[in-house]
Parts: sequence; structure tokens; C-alpha cells
Amino acid sequence: PHVMCGDYNFVPTSPSYQLITGTGPPADHPERPPPKAPGDKTPFQWECLPQGPMRSAYAEALGSEPEFTNNAWVGEGPAFRETLDYIF
Repeated sequence: PHVMCGDYNFVPTSPSYQLITGTGPPADHPERPPPKAPGDKTPFQWECLPQGPMRSAYAEALGSEPEFTNNAWVGEGPAFRETLDYIF
């Protein structure tokens, strides 16, 4: 098993979250890495390690991500309240 925890600065609806949790961003999403071209002989092949999806401890224990893990005010603008911190 692997445990990763931290302030990832991505929300649960982001492609980064989708990549870590195994659903992955849609094939046509601009942030999805391109597939290796047919006949490409370069040694690099994009892959996400560890193999298999990571599970959010929050989502496993609570049934969903928390409403927010960050509550910040910058200047006179509205508060920023989102989930950015995870334990996978």
C-alpha cells in the first residue's frame, strides 16, 4: 500500500484529482497527456505510478470529499472555500 497526503491545490472536479483517483480526465481534455504515437521508439512512455487508482481517505470514510479544507480571504474579494488537501 501507498499513502500520499498533502496540500495538492486541486479540487475534486479537476483532471489532476481524476488522474490520481483512476477515473482520469476525458481523452479529449487539454490537460490529459498525449498517447505515444504509433512507431515512436523513444524510451519515454507516460504512465501514472503507482499502478492503479488511489482512494481518498475522506471519501472512503465520509462517502464524499469534505465541503472544504481551505477557507481564505484575499483582499476584498469573496472567500475561497474549496477542498485542496487530501489523504490518498
